[in-house]
Amino acid sequence: MSLAPLLPFERSRAREIEELSWNAWPALRSRLVDGWIVRWSAGYTSRANSVLPLYPGDRPVAERLRICEEFYDDQGQETIVKVVPCAEPPDLDAFLAERGYRQRSETSVHGRSLSAGEFAPDPEVLLAEGLDDRWIDAVASMNRMDPARRDVAARMLRAIAPPHVFASIEVEGAVVAAGLGVCEREWVGAFDMIVSPDHRRRGYGGRVLTSLLGWGIARGARRAYLQVVRENAPAIALYERLGFRSLYPYWYRVRSQLA
Repeated sequence: MSLAPLLPFERSRAREIEELSWNAWPALRSRLVDGWIVRWSAGYTSRANSVLPLYPGDRPVAERLRICEEFYDDQGQETIVKVVPCAEPPDLDAFLAERGYRQRSETSVHGRSLSAGEFAPDPEVLLAEGLDDRWIDAVASMNRMDPARRDVAARMLRAIAPPHVFASIEVEGAVVAAGLGVCEREWVGAFDMIVSPDHRRRGYGGRVLTSLLGWGIARGARRAYLQVVRENAPAIALYERLGFRSLYPYWYRVRSQLA
């Protein structure tokens, strides 16, 4: 699949959302390579361990890519490039494909506008503006995360700079649903949305999400965004019922480690 060209306004909006997502999901280490943002977080999530080619540069693309490959090789990690419609240069996806980078994890960025009073936090959804062990332990368990990844995730979440909130629902003393909201520039982003497999199809995910949207509206958000893997049909159906629509796709191009 190729990325259809976006109009200048749409490219600007996609770039804004990518910047917001970058701020909302901070990597343990970041560096700038001539307009490309190189992120590393010990392998935890592709978003935090990939190149975000967001801005134009002066060096040839092959040279910038070589610098990125050398960095990831030094970490003992495969090189991953996030391909977005606002990527620089615009033909980067074809360039990577020609160099043998394989495509992975097609994802959709969904968004919607928000109105004052449209959503409000559910009184049974717990909202905490600081990360505690109970929340991260529950999310790690529901994601079947190994202890090392759990610790990396906690470090990343504690490094979020914009206003943010951790949402959860408990049933009989156990967290069964959770999510993260981050508010910046009149946008609220929803991340880490998860429901325990034993408690799905009971409305918990929708209650967490609407609570995050209500929290964002109270913080001045007028728009919302989230990211969902294209294969996750139940999540897409939920988001569309709540008024979200696809804004643009993205995926990753991956080079095998030390190839």
